[in-house]
Amino acid sequence: MKNMLPRSVPFLGSVLPTARQFVVVLVIIVLLSWFLHVATSTAFVKVVSRIGFVGIALLLAYTAAGKVRQRIVPKSVLRLLAVGLMAPLASFASFLLSTGEMSWRICARRKISPVSSFCRL
Repeated sequence: MKNMLPRSVPFLGSVLPTARQFVVVLVIIVLLSWFLHVATSTAFVKVVSRIGFVGIALLLAYTAAGKVRQRIVPKSVLRLLAVGLMAPLASFASFLLSTGEMSWRICARRKISPVSSFCRL
């Protein structure tokens, strides 16, 4: 079966990380999760899911930025920018996914302004 994507769209496999990169990230995720689980007494599954989500998102940003062809900045600078931009976004997304509710919905129920310091989860 032929690839149905046009030639201008790169193949998804070229953006995915190698198996070695994936294993290294998984080892770091498990070790960091274990350390934080012991230090904070939070459930291991909750810690590993949050750190795993962020770790995989950062790995995908790193590999995708490495595949971009451009001549404006060096590849290492582009990878640094991609990881630097993805880190807070992935952290925020993992927080929203793990809490189950969004803070502005909770604030709306309490009739408190979302920017108020009194509206906390």
